[in-house]
Amino acid sequence: LQSWCRRHIGAAVALTGVAGVLAASSAGCENYDGVVVVPCPSADNFAPVSRLVEKRCGTIDCHGGANRPMRIYGQRGRRLDPEDIPGGRATTDEELRANLESMCHLEPERMIRFRAGEIGPRDLMLLRKPLLLEHHKGGPVLEEGNLGLVCLESWLQGEPNVSTCQTAANQP
Repeated sequence: LQSWCRRHIGAAVALTGVAGVLAASSAGCENYDGVVVVPCPSADNFAPVSRLVEKRCGTIDCHGGANRPMRIYGQRGRRLDPEDIPGGRATTDEELRANLESMCHLEPERMIRFRAGEIGPRDLMLLRKPLLLEHHKGGPVLEEGNLGLVCLESWLQGEPNVSTCQTAANQP
């Protein structure tokens, strides 16, 4: 893991910015300041991934709620700017960044292990719950063969399938 960290820590910091830096823990990538950095999947082409998650998970009664461990912001639900209202202007760049960080940091230790190749994408809560591999209050959100699942898995694996994500986000 540490050799993977040495190769990828610069990219992780560039992708996640200051918010990607967490307090030190027993597992992770320590930079020269001794803080742990969570190496998030790419922010490139994240907007269609975010639109899918905003639509399926971002309502106020789900992950748009303030007390949820994974908070989703955007046009259809909770807004970062209190002046914005749901249904108003498009999801902002700040909301996209917040969604990326929220999804990436849901389970920081597991995300680090996933990015190091130690576990698979379905070992992440981000897929376990919507696939009902563990209890999810919101019920099933994804299923095998579902375009939403293809979208999230492709993003997690570093090559988001933009057209699939866009199609999935436009499905009812």
